[in-house]
Amino acid sequence: MTALERAKRLREQLELSKDDAKHHDDAKALEQMRAVLEQLRTQLLEQLTTASLLVTKEVFDAAAMPALDKLQKSVRDNISAFDGTSQSLRKSRRITTLEKRAKKVIGTLEEALTEAWANEFASAPSPQMQLLGQIEKVPGQAELVARIRAANTQLQSFRSTVPTHEETWTRYLHVRDDLEVLLANLGAEAFPASALAFCKAAQAGGASVDMLTDEVREWLEQHELLDSLRIRFV
Repeated sequence: MTALERAKRLREQLELSKDDAKHHDDAKALEQMRAVLEQLRTQLLEQLTTASLLVTKEVFDAAAMPALDKLQKSVRDNISAFDGTSQSLRKSRRITTLEKRAKKVIGTLEEALTEAWANEFASAPSPQMQLLGQIEKVPGQAELVARIRAANTQLQSFRSTVPTHEETWTRYLHVRDDLEVLLANLGAEAFPASALAFCKAAQAGGASVDMLTDEVREWLEQHELLDSLRIRFV
């Protein structure tokens, strides 16, 4: 084999190696695009599932749903459109645009769902912790106060996580209803209605003088709470 023939053969080998490398790079890029689209599809599916749940619970407005359904289908169709060749890579610019749109919609939907859930959670019962501290001192109320605090801790665990399944929603309702019942029973036996109303008003921002009736004063003194009163002029 002459030097010229060897050089020609080496050039052919280099060309083949170059083609192999290109095919390898194409396949790698293709797989990366598949992964990006699949991740977006999964995120959209999760968000749409959550949105559907909150719509059925009348927590979220369904008006935003149609466009999201269409976008999810677009992502799914683009995943299926890849044929595993370098020809698919020519769609990369369109895929990049789709990726940006999908991320924007996912972010917007996530914000809307979070806001809707925050509004729903704001309607849940919320015990006055300072008032609980006062009621806890009343004989026979410590156990009930402890149960209220435990139920409130359970309820607060739902605050930062939007329910994604019916099971989570059901648990939330169960905990919320339990807390409402406990709060309704707070002081029902040990408190005169006037004393409970006075304590709630005092902790909420101040009770007026006319609420400090003889019955309330006697009850506060009996439970050694009278000394904790402070007069404030407004």
